[in-house]
Amino acid sequence: MPRNTLSRSKEKAIATGLAGFTLIELLVVIAIIALLMAILMPSLQRVKKQAQGVTCQSYLKQWGLIFAMYTQDNDGKFLAGYHHGGHVAQWHKALKDIYLEKMINFCPLATRNRVEKNAGTAGTATWSNVAGGTFYAWGQGSGAAYSGGSYAVNSWATNPPDDLASGPPENFWRTPNITGGANVPLFTDSMWIDGWPTEHNTPPDYFDHMGNSMTRYCLDRHDGGTNTIFLDWSVRKIGCKELWMLKWHKNFGTANEWTRAGGVTHSDWPEWMSHLKDY
Repeated sequence: MPRNTLSRSKEKAIATGLAGFTLIELLVVIAIIALLMAILMPSLQRVKKQAQGVTCQSYLKQWGLIFAMYTQDNDGKFLAGYHHGGHVAQWHKALKDIYLEKMINFCPLATRNRVEKNAGTAGTATWSNVAGGTFYAWGQGSGAAYSGGSYAVNSWATNPPDDLASGPPENFWRTPNITGGANVPLFTDSMWIDGWPTEHNTPPDYFDHMGNSMTRYCLDRHDGGTNTIFLDWSVRKIGCKELWMLKWHKNFGTANEWTRAGGVTHSDWPEWMSHLKDY
């Protein structure tokens, strides 16, 4: 066949697509892309979670400013909470005139509605139905029975009248102006709005379960721990097992049975916490 005939045949093949990729070549390319995606996806998920953790800490820093502004306007004292026959630290109501952006109520990893978690039963009176969870808010939207959020105040860091305090009045941190504030939690990731942890509170028996006050904060929300702002306005991640080492109230024993100083062993923790870091 003459050369010019070959050239015309080649040009025709190219024009009609016959000189493109074969099916096998396309399948190989698709397989390579799928393999790369499988390799990269876990890394991308980790990066996303890390970014959400950084955002969460950024929100808590903003809350630190809000709490600081409140104390400056109230003779250096923390909020008293709303009183309904007892002390309830409803920070979202006490501070509502200071903050405007509702989204900072929610950790980016816990914006889902508790109604989803509890199959539409969140309006009932049981704790398991009104509470949130590790990746669920304890409330959602201004029209909900409870205003939305996925953080909680340490109720010992409030300033209630002695006759309405839900606990010994001498236990309360009534002001941030103290020594050792870097070990006193103020505001932290939680599955409920508040809590009064004691050194004898036991860890939750199973994942995402709220029983005593400490279990409200004992969340594996950020790779083994929760984000917390302290009375010195610093923010850091706290390991779930580390929660028992913090000075929640003035007389909280930090050498309790759930600390190394108190004799806890790795096998003492519930199974779901066995993989978490010991302190």
